[in-house]
Amino acid sequence: MKRRKAYKSWEQAREDIENALRDKCNSNLNELCIESGLQLKNSVSHFPSPVFSVAYCRENKSLQEYYFVNYMASESGRNFVTKWKLDPQEGTSKIQKRFPIKNCLKTMIWIPNQHACIGYCEDLTIRGYNGTTFEEKTRLTVQRSILCMIYLEDFDELITGGQGFVMSWKVRFIEFGLPVEEMEPHLTCDVNFSREWVRRLVYDKSTKMLLVLTDQAVYIVSMVTRTQVEVIHNTHEASLTYCTFYRPYSYFITAARNGTIHVYHTGTCSFLIKYIMKY
Repeated sequence: MKRRKAYKSWEQAREDIENALRDKCNSNLNELCIESGLQLKNSVSHFPSPVFSVAYCRENKSLQEYYFVNYMASESGRNFVTKWKLDPQEGTSKIQKRFPIKNCLKTMIWIPNQHACIGYCEDLTIRGYNGTTFEEKTRLTVQRSILCMIYLEDFDELITGGQGFVMSWKVRFIEFGLPVEEMEPHLTCDVNFSREWVRRLVYDKSTKMLLVLTDQAVYIVSMVTRTQVEVIHNTHEASLTYCTFYRPYSYFITAARNGTIHVYHTGTCSFLIKYIMKY
């Protein structure tokens, strides 16, 4: 039997995706919300408005939990950020405030020690916002599109990833109008010499390791030495979606788009076991 290729170009995959959507949704493609990725209409929390990004916030003093949600209002086309207050005991959430903003934030993250948010816009800008009023305080134009970001409180650094790069930024005083500043020395990682897309960034606090996930591999970077220490190549028959260390044992776990989970031994990076998730 001929083995199926793990990856396809967009031109090759588009027809398969459209056919699958028609079959699964029992409707035409006009009834799908695709502004921020392929998703069914009833999965959008601000229905029928498309959601672009979400940031989780937990206040250190009160331990109160919030979510900031950026969406485009369907009736006006304007961009807003809503602040949702979570009540874990009651199992409820409610909107506390709604802030208008000029640009949609494709990715957004909370900076706890400054009570502020940082977001990336498609006009190639990184913007900083006051966490109480959501007033824009800083703006910096970058050279390349950012797909994902993570804030490392241990180092007070913002890490961004995109096609062929992973970069670190010093987070300066957002409230005083100071934009993020590129850090040196730069992170040494093989992805910076490739054309791979960095899809997700994960930080392991116990080892101070940054996990840089692409479709084809996970690059492990020590934030102490700022150098790559290991690379784990994709052994799935689909692109990677997530990765993590499993600390009770010396395991490293990856997940892929075809519903498979692979477990590796961290000492030898050898493949141990495969799970198939049932949908």
